[in-house]
Amino acid sequence: MHKYLLSLIALLTFVSCTESKTYLNRIKDRDAGAPVAQELLLHINDGEWDSATAMFADLVFDEFTVEQLEGKFRHHRVALGELEDAQLIDWQTKVVEGGSEPSLYDYEYLNTYENHTAVVLIQLLRKGEGPFEVYGYRVTSDAFSEEQD
Repeated sequence: MHKYLLSLIALLTFVSCTESKTYLNRIKDRDAGAPVAQELLLHINDGEWDSATAMFADLVFDEFTVEQLEGKFRHHRVALGELEDAQLIDWQTKVVEGGSEPSLYDYEYLNTYENHTAVVLIQLLRKGEGPFEVYGYRVTSDAFSEEQD
């Protein structure tokens, strides 16, 4: 009886433990988050600041106010001009299934704008099967260094 009880406890403990699995750089994961990154680019290009900021994770607003973020969008839009083309040039994903750690998705675009080109990095996170949220957004362009001259 004692062995049976120990076996039952061990089985229940094993079943109740959630084991997470991590997957790196799968095409299906890239394809799952890419429309969200593209949506952010379109919102910013169209001047839909409220829609763009609504896509950001709460943790971003520990560092920036909504007004500061919208100011960055406006600044980029004025300096670069209208988005003409966006080409995905690099990406990385780290998808975690079955744990509490969020999955991470990085998309790097080479964008052609009306006035300049820019490399745009968009970083997304996703907790479980929840919505994708933007936690990183960086634009690198010669347009900004020219402003310093």
